Amino acid sequence: MGDAETFTERYHRSGSSSDRDQAITAYRRERFQYDEVHDSWLSSTLSMRQLLLDRWRAEKAAADLNEIIDLNHDLLGDRRFDDEDRAILLWSQTTLLWQRSNQELSLDDLGRAVATGKDLAALTGDDHPDRLSSIGYMCQQRFHSTHESTDLDAAIELCRRSVRTPADDAAEQGRRLSNLFGALTILADETHEITDFDAAVEVARAAVALYPDGDPPRAQHLNNLAAALCGRFQRSGAEHDLDQSVRYSREAWRTAPNEQERLSYGATLLVTLAFRLDRFGDTIALDEALGLLKQGWFPEPSWLGSIRTLAEAVRRHIGDLSIDADLLNSLLSAYARGLIRMSIDIMDAGAKARDLRLIDGAGDLLATAEAISDTAESWIYQSLRGQLLIRRWQVSGARGNLDEAIELLLNVSTDPSAQHMAATHLKDAATALTRRFRRRRRKSDLEDAARYMARALALTDDSSEDRREMVEPLQGMQAHLADPPMLINHSDMGEADREDLNSPHGLANMNAWHRGEPRDSGLTWIQAGPDDHPVRRSIPSDPRVLFLRTFTADDASYVVLNSLAMALDGGVGRIDIVSDLRDRSEIERHWTTAFGASSPTERINFVASTPDGWRQEILHRIALTDVIVLHVSPKDVNFPEFPFGPPSTKLGGDGVWERIMDAPLSRPITGPGLLREVVYLNRLRRLPMTIVICDDRYQETLDDMIALSGLMGDATDLAGNFVTPRFAAIDKQLGHLHKAYRGLTYRRLEGAAVLPGLSDAISRTLADMRTADLTPPTLPWRPQDLVGRSPTPRRLPPDNQPKIIGSTDVEMVLFLPQGEITEIDHREVLTILNREAIATGCPYCRAPFDRMFFFVNGLWTAEKRAAVGTPDLLAKCQICGHKSSQMSEILMPQ
Repeated sequence: MGDAETFTERYHRSGSSSDRDQAITAYRRERFQYDEVHDSWLSSTLSMRQLLLDRWRAEKAAADLNEIIDLNHDLLGDRRFDDEDRAILLWSQTTLLWQRSNQELSLDDLGRAVATGKDLAALTGDDHPDRLSSIGYMCQQRFHSTHESTDLDAAIELCRRSVRTPADDAAEQGRRLSNLFGALTILADETHEITDFDAAVEVARAAVALYPDGDPPRAQHLNNLAAALCGRFQRSGAEHDLDQSVRYSREAWRTAPNEQERLSYGATLLVTLAFRLDRFGDTIALDEALGLLKQGWFPEPSWLGSIRTLAEAVRRHIGDLSIDADLLNSLLSAYARGLIRMSIDIMDAGAKARDLRLIDGAGDLLATAEAISDTAESWIYQSLRGQLLIRRWQVSGARGNLDEAIELLLNVSTDPSAQHMAATHLKDAATALTRRFRRRRRKSDLEDAARYMARALALTDDSSEDRREMVEPLQGMQAHLADPPMLINHSDMGEADREDLNSPHGLANMNAWHRGEPRDSGLTWIQAGPDDHPVRRSIPSDPRVLFLRTFTADDASYVVLNSLAMALDGGVGRIDIVSDLRDRSEIERHWTTAFGASSPTERINFVASTPDGWRQEILHRIALTDVIVLHVSPKDVNFPEFPFGPPSTKLGGDGVWERIMDAPLSRPITGPGLLREVVYLNRLRRLPMTIVICDDRYQETLDDMIALSGLMGDATDLAGNFVTPRFAAIDKQLGHLHKAYRGLTYRRLEGAAVLPGLSDAISRTLADMRTADLTPPTLPWRPQDLVGRSPTPRRLPPDNQPKIIGSTDVEMVLFLPQGEITEIDHREVLTILNREAIATGCPYCRAPFDRMFFFVNGLWTAEKRAAVGTPDLLAKCQICGHKSSQMSEILMPQ
């Protein structure tokens, strides 16, 4: 009996979590020893899966759930299972993906759950109607996000199949009918077809018939039936549908098992009464509706929709039924208040879930409420929009959101109608300015924040509890302006040197950032001249130029490419661009706009590439070209804000390192492909032949990143709060750009297809490069060795020492450690590190362990390691760039 079986047997006897954990670790080792086709691999995987399920059910650790889902995926690819066992695996995978999608609000996991569930339904037919109903419900939920008709069609089909064979239990049959009703109601709302409403009514009646009068579960189905009849009435106008809807909704409201459900069903009753008033002038229904509102309502969609319907009915009948106009104003005011309340709840939920769709939806609700509100209340909406934009900024990182929020809060602080709230708005504006200072480090922001906070404090009563929320931050601002606190530099400067990332301005820039003073990236920038009066300059050479850029939704890169082509006009210089066919068609379209009927092939060499061959092709072209033009543009609308975690004032203690690990990393400011190309330019020593081009709007941010990302580590205050941005490894590559020849910025006129001013600046720069007589250095390593993987040693950067990179394409490794090294496969790492280490991942940033590059010092063949064992692991995180080392079965920061 092996170790895994021994620990498993002990666990089954003792129930000890320690025995279970050791069994899981032992099975991990066993899985690594066998190929996937071996029976022992299958046995070990199944046993490990069951033990992980036991542990996940007991501890609910996300790492275990992720691993089980991965194991299920591996097992579902195995053809040794019969249909019954495959069905068990498919259902397990479906439910686990569904749970993870709810926990993480992941649309991708929801899509995978639906796809796996459909595979199960195709395999088992109608054998498990309860599962079919659940899968149908998942399809409904996915339709709400995707609005793809295939999801709704699948939901209806699966839910119909689920009710063909009635369940013995009324509650289960009611659940299945309720799920089918939900899908049919969505369909009816989409198509407005009477037959679809008929189907929803029929299903709701069947669910009601499952329960005797007065049975608590019956109320839910009565409410569904009332809603379906009301929907059919809106399409057909049949009075008997509305009468039945009123009757059933009253009964559902009256027999609801608890107050919460009664309030929920009240929205259906209210809308049916509103239609009675609207279509038939029923003032008795109006009185009942107003009485219902007085008993309480929720600021949620069904209630607000019902109140809006009632308000519209009142507006139409004010003249003929002698309804008081104040009633309409009262209803509209209630509707607006409800929208405000709901928008606040949704924006907070969106901020918590980091979901921009929710936050933007909250903004739409605010706009609707403002449109029906008195102009005297406009300050309320300005204030709320300011708060919403701050939340949007926290999620999107878009700098414009924070700038607009500050402007709104400052404007509303001077509104005569809102003077009672002036102190609050000034405090909020000062807080936002402090956040902006923390992320952009402009001293003027902190000075403004201190000034506005002082004004807020002067407007606040001495007895107010709000004073403390102002005094302490104000003192902190004033102290920082007078004497910035001490920094702790967590940089491994030696490691920075080895990675060739250090800049002569590094430490000075870190201190300048801390004080909010200007930084010096080391890259010389020139602003391109205006486009209306360009000064053309002849080209003293005919260079071969490689154009590198980010693939974005806007057309900035095509305009820069056209301007580069104009700079080469009159010579025979060529531009190489690696692209796919879709990109080529866009280049041709923009070229025609700029230059007319001529073809871009007159100047541009299109190099077709597949996703798999792109990296190799780029490296090959970089090695051959004379000049590289690197257009750095944001992947999204704007360069994202540098993120920082919530600050702490606690000094020392166990929580400091936890805060450092959990501090957010910056998001790539541009496409990851372009940032990786900077790695290639550095490894091929071609940055001195590189021209960096950037829109003037983004140059300041890019320059900060070049200035600061040259430092491998991070700087915090004494409490462990990050002071410098925490750059991801991919963004740290920008630190190399201080070695580029020159930076050019441009301002684009709206609609311009080519920028003559930028073209002139490029032309001048090419002439200067020719005069400087730049010669590419001789590489100590072969360019062909910088791609792919190999079990034999190759001489590689950063030090030209032999390295074995056998599991990862070498060009994908952002930071290659120095010295002779041998990569260790991630599957083997699973057998070396313990559960906690695997779950934690990088001890600096918690990146998943599969995003780390594992290696050992020295050149170790597989045979040598099999004979004498594997030395202690070292790791280089490809997310944060830090190095860690093995101690026993865990990883420690190095």
